Amino acid sequence: MGYTTSTVHGIEVPNSSEANDVPEDIGKVVTALESGSLVKRLTGAAIAALTAPQKPAGLVVYNTTANTLQVSDGTNFRDVPSFGSSGAWTAWTPTLGQGGTVTWDAGASRARYLQVGKLVTAYCELKVTGSGVAGQPITVSLPAVAAAIGAGGGTFYCFDPGVAHWVGAANVAATTYCALYRDGATDKFGVAGPTLGAADVVSMSVTYEIA
Repeated sequence: MGYTTSTVHGIEVPNSSEANDVPEDIGKVVTALESGSLVKRLTGAAIAALTAPQKPAGLVVYNTTANTLQVSDGTNFRDVPSFGSSGAWTAWTPTLGQGGTVTWDAGASRARYLQVGKLVTAYCELKVTGSGVAGQPITVSLPAVAAAIGAGGGTFYCFDPGVAHWVGAANVAATTYCALYRDGATDKFGVAGPTLGAADVVSMSVTYEIA
C-alpha cells in the first residue's frame, strides 16, 4: 500500500488510489502520535513556505530556528508566550550612566527582572562607587531590548546620604535604556538633580514591552 506523509504533522496517510487497510492505517497514526509528531518541528524557512491550506487557524508548530512554539492565525504564525514554570526573577547587570558609565558596587546592589511573554518587569537598587557628570541625565540600561521608545516606564528614587533624595519617573527613552526624569520637571533628570558620587543610591522599577 502506498502512503503519503503529511507536510505539517508528519502522519502517514494512505494514497487515495490504494485500498484501505484500516488496522495498518490506525497503527501508523498511533505510532506518529506516540513519537510526538502531533506538534511538528519545522524550520523557520519551512514554516514560511507553508501554503494557506497547510496553516489553518489554530495550527501549532515548533519553530526550530527560533526555538519557540507558534500558532497560526490562518495567515501568519505567532509566537506562543513562554510562561516560566517557577516565576523566578533573573539577575542582570545594568549599566548606570551620567555623561559616561558610572561604576557601582555589585556586592551592595541588586538587580532583577521577570519576563512573561513580551512583558518585562525590572528593578534595581545600585550603590554608586564612581562619579557622574554634573548637568547630565541619569540613565539605566534595560535587561532586554524594548519594542520601541516609550514602550513602558516606571519610577525611580535617588538618594544622596545626609544630603537629599529625589523621586521621579523612569521612561524608556531608547530601546536599550531608561532615562530618569525628576518629579515636576519636563527635562531628563540631571540638570536640577544630583551629580552621582560614591555612596549615592539609584533605584529604578520599570515595566515595558520587549521587541
